[in-house]
Amino acid sequence: ALRRAEAYRLAGADAILIHSKASRPDQILEFASEWANRSPLVIVPTKYYSTPVEVFRKAEISLVIWANHILRSAMSAMQKTATLIFKTEGLVEVEDTIASVNEIFRLQGANELAKAERRYFSDRQPDTKAVILAATRGDNLGDLTEQRPKSMIPVGGVALLRRLVNKCKKRAIDDITVVAGYKAASIDVSGINVVVNEQHESTGELASLACAIDTFTDDMVVMYGDLLFRSYILRDLIENDTSISIVVDSAMDGSTHSGTQDFAYCSEPDDRSMWGQAITLQRITSDFSRSEEKRPDGRWIGMIRIKNEGRKWLTQAIEALRTSDDFHQLGIPDLINFMVDCGHTIRVWYIHGHWLDVNSLADLERAGNFTSEQDS
Repeated sequence: ALRRAEAYRLAGADAILIHSKASRPDQILEFASEWANRSPLVIVPTKYYSTPVEVFRKAEISLVIWANHILRSAMSAMQKTATLIFKTEGLVEVEDTIASVNEIFRLQGANELAKAERRYFSDRQPDTKAVILAATRGDNLGDLTEQRPKSMIPVGGVALLRRLVNKCKKRAIDDITVVAGYKAASIDVSGINVVVNEQHESTGELASLACAIDTFTDDMVVMYGDLLFRSYILRDLIENDTSISIVVDSAMDGSTHSGTQDFAYCSEPDDRSMWGQAITLQRITSDFSRSEEKRPDGRWIGMIRIKNEGRKWLTQAIEALRTSDDFHQLGIPDLINFMVDCGHTIRVWYIHGHWLDVNSLADLERAGNFTSEQDS
């Protein structure tokens, strides 16, 4: 091997690649010692991969090639994704865990195509705004919220609020107002505007939303600050053009949602064989008796879309409810029900799972599992 390497060196080779099928680097190190750094050495430690790189540095190896591990890891990921698609018969469970199509284009260097799209694609959606309600402490979380609000608790190393902001920005929602309250100064998330509900200890969600009324636009989404959800939920919600629409989970899996049970009664139940049903809301209530003739059609998840005329309905409803004696105790479901009572049509967008809220220590464990599936 030394004679062959010397022949290559004398013939003008820039470097010598040496290889060993042994699980220990003994042959490589012996060769490097005898070679005495006459020219650069290159190794491919596929078999003896457990050897620390520092050993190779001391042996004056110039280049280490980790030959096929990226390809092999990609194979595992592709098999996992294919299995999940087959089992679920869809992409909902995988879309948040894989690279976006835009990332594929970026890696291909499709810069000219991207420039052309920005120049000639005129059918752009108007800018959507987000209002995130994050004023509560989260009393059921104990010491975890002693110095910070619930929205700043990390899940998988990333604060709940940061995750929500990232979801919004992924959908080009860059104008984000967060209504804070408890420990508002501890909210440390870039890319947001913070409005403080100074009376957060004695008021409810509606009072918090009213604090942001001056920021309302004709195209906006309002959501709770403790939500985790798959990206398609927000995408589908903002792509419909109804004046006001809400997201209702027809799965009704109460075992994974510990917050207030905002049961939704709708004009029709969810028919999963049909897409984009014209369903309207009748009422949201936290009171549900299994003896009732009509069971709820789902659970409102804490997300509402307002567009065009819906903004007027929303602001008028808030101003009307301000005059009630119990305004400070009202929640967003009360606001939604008031608009229904005023004769306004609230469109229901059904989903079937793929979200959760964080209200307890048990929720945090579920949230960790939920986000690990997206982050993996």
